[in-house]
Amino acid sequence: MSAYMWLLLGGVGVAIVSLLAKRRSFRKLPDVRDGEFVSIYKQRFDGDGTAVIRERKFVAKILGVPHRKLRPDHRFKELSNLHFDVGYEVGMSDLEDILIELRQRAGIKEPLAFPATVGELIFALVTLRSKLDDEE
Repeated sequence: MSAYMWLLLGGVGVAIVSLLAKRRSFRKLPDVRDGEFVSIYKQRFDGDGTAVIRERKFVAKILGVPHRKLRPDHRFKELSNLHFDVGYEVGMSDLEDILIELRQRAGIKEPLAFPATVGELIFALVTLRSKLDDEE
């Protein structure tokens, strides 16, 4: 076999192992139904339940995490310990860029730190998108 074929097979093997490890790591987390998520979220934040769930699914998709595994009180640092692949780090960077862009479009000065929890990020996204929708 050629070196290219071995590299291709090695890459496929790494991808399979990474996918299996990711699935196994998130099995440890209990599922949280949408209604339960909104109930927990609303103990600390305001926001339309539909928008909250939409943003939960958006954040989960960007991070490569099953949305039903995310809780408002999950700290991103904790999630990164479960999700140890490069895709998670790229997703976090993408979320930071999206948040910066939304804040700039809304004319809001940048805060010093990225939100620490899923709930804080969702609150920021819901608030900013609502503000931008109201301006249009």
